[in-house]
Amino acid sequence: MVCVRKTIKCKIIKPTELKLKHLNKENNNLQELLQLEKFGLDLLPIYRSLKKKVYSANIQQALRFYKKIKLNKEYPISFRKDLLEIRKTNNKLSEYWVKIPTKQRKGGLKLAIKSQPFLFEDYEICESKLFKKKNNWFLNLTVQKEVELNNTYDSVLSLDLGQKYMGVSVMHPSALMTPKFYGKEVRGIRRKYDYIRKQLSKKKVLKEIKNFGQKEQRKVTDCLHNISNRIIEFAQTNNSVIVLGNLKGLRSSVKGKGRKFNRIVSNMPYYQLTQMLEYKANWNGIRVVKVNERGTSHTCCKCSSKGLRPKQGVFNCSVCGLKDFNADINGATNIGNKVSSGYILEDGATLTLPETGAI
Repeated sequence: MVCVRKTIKCKIIKPTELKLKHLNKENNNLQELLQLEKFGLDLLPIYRSLKKKVYSANIQQALRFYKKIKLNKEYPISFRKDLLEIRKTNNKLSEYWVKIPTKQRKGGLKLAIKSQPFLFEDYEICESKLFKKKNNWFLNLTVQKEVELNNTYDSVLSLDLGQKYMGVSVMHPSALMTPKFYGKEVRGIRRKYDYIRKQLSKKKVLKEIKNFGQKEQRKVTDCLHNISNRIIEFAQTNNSVIVLGNLKGLRSSVKGKGRKFNRIVSNMPYYQLTQMLEYKANWNGIRVVKVNERGTSHTCCKCSSKGLRPKQGVFNCSVCGLKDFNADINGATNIGNKVSSGYILEDGATLTLPETGAI
């Protein structure tokens, strides 16, 4: 059994003017407190006065999570899990409602939230955060559940994280699925915004650079969610264990290939993608196995001999005659080949694969 967490972004919908006033007061008073705390001014009368206007547990949570407070930065209101209450109702405004603690309203503030359909009673509510963005309020609601991961699979879905594509997946046995290529558009997004930043930098428009950076991150994150969802869907359909190469050394492998190429690859969100894959897979009871990538890019997936990479995306083997083969597919196949029936997992369990599906 593993404990899996997930964050659900919920929008606060149609709060009354009075409720907005309460939210803004709680938030503004907390922000002022944190700024005074940063400068060590917690002995001033104004600090003691503000402290009486913010729910005490919200202050404790903020001081616990925000150790290094930055000047003029606005921090979310963090709520203890035992102080949040989620209810499913038949209310016309919203199916889900949340009650949050504030100093402004005794007994808590009840707010309608817009969320993806979830049976909240099936999960444990964890520490969650409320924040304001462009005059709208959002609750990042963190939930967790105990999941029993499967040890028996019909196939292996291996993924190679590359430089041209975010990932290339291969199914073992290969007859089940043709190789899939994911995330070429991520590199394109990085190139586009790298160029825009350079042009804006020449004009010294710092605010615009920051806005474009946020837009770029949103686009990249959307792509990663799409990629991870598709991979999980394939794994569920084929009852596959997911095998990933260890990320160590990936960035160093691009040294010597030009400053522009190095910069784009260094900014590729490999870690973010693997994190998404792990939590989404575990949430659905699918195991993710990480193996050492050493040798996978220069070893022939057909005969296990050492081959050559005449170009970045091409693999050749002089022993078995494999020629002009896609290097990413070769790497993904070798990553999958490192896992076989009887493979011992980190928790001591044994991965079981059918004989017909042996790699």
